[in-house]
Amino acid sequence: MKESFGNQVVDWAIIFGDQSVSTRQNGWGAGNGRWKMSAPLSFGFQWNVSSQLWPLTRSSTPSLVKVDDRSLFVYEGIWSILRAMMIHMASVEEGRPLNNDVLLGFDIPFGPNQNGPPTAQAKLYLKLTPKTAKGQTGNSFKIPKFPVRAPDLKEVM
Repeated sequence: MKESFGNQVVDWAIIFGDQSVSTRQNGWGAGNGRWKMSAPLSFGFQWNVSSQLWPLTRSSTPSLVKVDDRSLFVYEGIWSILRAMMIHMASVEEGRPLNNDVLLGFDIPFGPNQNGPPTAQAKLYLKLTPKTAKGQTGNSFKIPKFPVRAPDLKEVM
């Protein structure tokens, strides 16, 4: 796992519903939070304002939103957390653990000014440890295989 531009992040947050976990609240260590089904989920990164490069919104990731000095990845819907995990799941080559932990990778385009083309790419990682409603961890957490499109029907009803 190799981050790039991680030294430009002054704060990060995971916002789920009306709760959040961030470095300002929890320091750079672990924090605990609970996502509830249907609650929106956001991953936010606040950037150093004196940096020579700025985060941009031009991205192939439609969930990426830029607000002032923050880049937010916003997910909504009944299974927002699973959608975010499916999109951002790091590969084993990137360092994804083989246990219950989930390593998420975030790609954010950077440029010398906010309206110009990207000239660099930030790569950031966050590790989550999913737990049951009773707070237990285990090696049984797996994201289900969701179909990406409806099956072809041979007969029309």
